[in-house]
Amino acid sequence: MGQPVARDVLAQKLKKAASLADDAKNDKFFEIHRREDYYMKDALDKKHGYYYLRIGSDNAKQDMTLKVKMFLRGEQLETSETTEKLFVYKFPPQPAAGAEPVQDYRLTTYCKIKPSAGKKTCDFLVPTSYHDKTMVYLQQNVDKKVDEAQEQAQQGSDSPEDLAQVQQAILSSSSKKIVS
Repeated sequence: MGQPVARDVLAQKLKKAASLADDAKNDKFFEIHRREDYYMKDALDKKHGYYYLRIGSDNAKQDMTLKVKMFLRGEQLETSETTEKLFVYKFPPQPAAGAEPVQDYRLTTYCKIKPSAGKKTCDFLVPTSYHDKTMVYLQQNVDKKVDEAQEQAQQGSDSPEDLAQVQQAILSSSSKKIVS
């Protein structure tokens, strides 16, 4: 994408996308994946250059933590999760035919669903016109500090994790458009 997008602009776009996602009439604009305890609703707005992701649960009985990994071109993230860390892995640039090399990223963060506190969703927005996939893992009995230390260590390594070790769910997305 070029220049970074101002934080207040991202916050405004996230709020707008979240209000669209709140209304079931707009579900046709989103790709929706359902799992036993949670769902993922996302869309790529290629016209305006944003990828939006909502993770939520309508039926969670207990608090849960979900680990979220997004593979895309863009390293800025606006989220409703104000206390969670963001880990950015920058892949080696890939040559593009007759153009500047493309830069892909893996953004990793967490989503906390807390039905006891009435918190049922997490929202994420990334300025990008390219989204490869998003993976969501239900974290069960995981020491989050150890998990974060592993993510921190990977940021400095030359190779990303072996994707064959995905534990819970791989959720690939197509590019449905968000109405603006």
